[in-house]
Amino acid sequence: MILVDDRVKAGYHVIKLDSKNLPSGIYFARLVTDNYKATKKLVFMR
Repeated sequence: MILVDDRVKAGYHVIKLDSKNLPSGIYFARLVTDNYKATKKLVFMR
């Protein structure tokens, strides 16, 4: 699932994830910029 696939201006942004159809489990969120890459583990439990 891709939440955002576009360039956005620098600053504070909030992205909401609609989890109604997601099962419990471990998910990974990736942030990729020109100079930075980060991956965070998300644990979702119902």
